[in-house]
Amino acid sequence: MKDKIYNIDSDSSLLEDLSNWIRLRSIGQKHIYQGEWAKVYYEDKSCNPMYIGETLVNADFNNFINKNLSSYDNTTLISLWCWNSETEKYLYKNSDFDSIDFYWVDSSKAMLSLSIDNLKDISCNKTFICSDFTKRKFRLELHEMTKKYNERIFAFFSNTFWNIQHTNIIDILFNLLNKWDKIWLDVRLRKWTSVKDDFELVNIIAKDIERSETTINYTRVFKEMWIDVTKWELKMSSKKEHSINALKCNFCFQLNEKTKVSIKWDDITILPWESIDLLRIYVYDPDGLINFFNEHWFKLIDKQTKWYRGQFLFEKI
Repeated sequence: MKDKIYNIDSDSSLLEDLSNWIRLRSIGQKHIYQGEWAKVYYEDKSCNPMYIGETLVNADFNNFINKNLSSYDNTTLISLWCWNSETEKYLYKNSDFDSIDFYWVDSSKAMLSLSIDNLKDISCNKTFICSDFTKRKFRLELHEMTKKYNERIFAFFSNTFWNIQHTNIIDILFNLLNKWDKIWLDVRLRKWTSVKDDFELVNIIAKDIERSETTINYTRVFKEMWIDVTKWELKMSSKKEHSINALKCNFCFQLNEKTKVSIKWDDITILPWESIDLLRIYVYDPDGLINFFNEHWFKLIDKQTKWYRGQFLFEKI
């Protein structure tokens, strides 16, 4: 039987959400990889220097969770914004994960469809949910779906956590998780915290702008709104986020002439030299990240770091 997608968010609500974001001069990450652009997003990241090279591999994740999971009984893995489930597929094929029910949550149906296809030979119970997990409606639905489990593990694989405003997501997670639920993070790291090291890291991230895959990926939303992207300039800025000791990089498009955008029944006017934020990227200092979670009532269970990448397991207390 073919896996189906359980829809909480509609296409109409997605467009309305995009209109709200544009008025705020920003575009949420979920709008970048809708439809056929989910595949483009994968192609972009598969050759991004921050995702390849000497880094964690699937075997590392497999060893890490087997080391820290005492039992597979009455447990569920809930993946949030996690690419096409390549890591999860490896876990289910190489551990005793068949008894662990799997929930995959994303606001893009195309992303979910890619995951469904990738996991078609995995025999566990699978539920694919199309929703923005930051919304209260999703939280209520997930509570009903998963209240039977003794252990829930929420996973952010493939570095999806670095795109999220940390002050927003930490409170969402605190309200989403029950006591003793776990958060499993896969994030990009600052190897050291000197100015020289940060400068090298910013240069690696900034090179992303020069890649055609990135440009195509980021301009797609604007092209579909009939905006002439030749009148826009893709820019990146960076600064230190001292409260969490992270390096923060902002990507935005700056407009060079007055433009009117129409979304559904809304007309939005953007003036020259205004900019629209595309996404923010956080590169974390391991100790700063751990302290941030500790301050929000999550304790560290275990961690592993390698080059610019690390995985962390936290538990809500």
